[in-house]
Amino acid sequence: MCSKCFSTNYFIFNSQTDFENFDKELNSKLKNNLTALNCGKSYKEVYFDQYQCLHCMTIWNLSTPDNAWRGFFIDNESISQHIDNIKNDDKKKGLIGLLILIIIVGIIVYLTIIK
Repeated sequence: MCSKCFSTNYFIFNSQTDFENFDKELNSKLKNNLTALNCGKSYKEVYFDQYQCLHCMTIWNLSTPDNAWRGFFIDNESISQHIDNIKNDDKKKGLIGLLILIIIVGIIVYLTIIK
């Protein structure tokens, strides 16, 4: 990370406006400070594009937002941990949803039997 590229990771883009502002900054830095490396790289089924700073040689990973997917722009050292965290959160949400479904079905069965 250096002043020529980016000084911080963007773990999530909270809105389309945030991403559009970031995209303008990225495009301006692509002219002199960054170069595109790999497009469509993936890790655990999360696809992202890679860029490298020509000054500090940091490799950056951009996943663009798409509907519920909020995207990210993070350095190479942080990517695997970040994606692992996202996948773990998704598993937890899935288990909670399944538990709620089982409770609802149990209540319906119970009410049906009582009648």
